[in-house]
Amino acid sequence: LIFTFYKDYLKSETSQIIKANILSRIFYSWMTFYIYLGFKRYLVQGDLWKPSKSQQLPYLREKFEKSCKKYKRQTDISFFTLFMLNNKAQFLSAFFYKFIQDIIKFLTPFLLNKFILYSNDSNNPFWLGIVFSISIFIVNVLNSLFLNKYYDIVTSLGSDFRYILSSSIYQKMFKINSDHFRDSPVSFQTNLISIDSYKIQEAIVLMNMIWSTPFQIILCLGYLWYIIGLS
Repeated sequence: LIFTFYKDYLKSETSQIIKANILSRIFYSWMTFYIYLGFKRYLVQGDLWKPSKSQQLPYLREKFEKSCKKYKRQTDISFFTLFMLNNKAQFLSAFFYKFIQDIIKFLTPFLLNKFILYSNDSNNPFWLGIVFSISIFIVNVLNSLFLNKYYDIVTSLGSDFRYILSSSIYQKMFKINSDHFRDSPVSFQTNLISIDSYKIQEAIVLMNMIWSTPFQIILCLGYLWYIIGLS
């Protein structure tokens, strides 16, 4: 019955993310069929849709090479810096979502403290407790949504960087002469593609922890100061 309801998914060549509405994107309900299908049997390539143009390597390479031509006079610019400049909107969006999520995270203990103080006084109105309860629920939902959106962006950026880096290494390998492999053997190039590029992908996903971790510590100390004061 479920396969009959979702039969258009298997026939569609368009990304289900593109066709999904805003609620489906927020809660990832467009993945429900594939999760159930993967539970019933192994997924094969024919079960999935074709990647969109923005996810295909030729488009990513073309976009990156345009940035290389734009900044070709700056000889000291790094590969990663070029990638950041080429995707600055996504990096800024990830920063925004992570920044808001870090702040929202500390609203839960603040509201919980207010709720405990409210429950200790029987003279407080009943509706105020309902407001605190609903507020705690909404804050936790928003915290999850912002964090999910952040990881959605940085995971996509990490994958794009890995694809571009791997293709650039392959392109370089076919252009250099055989004498170069004496100092840099094929095994070294293979490690760059299969291992090191994956580590860099993970680094992009966790890159915002450089500023996020100290920021959370500052918020935590500030909240402790608010609760217990100087002591």
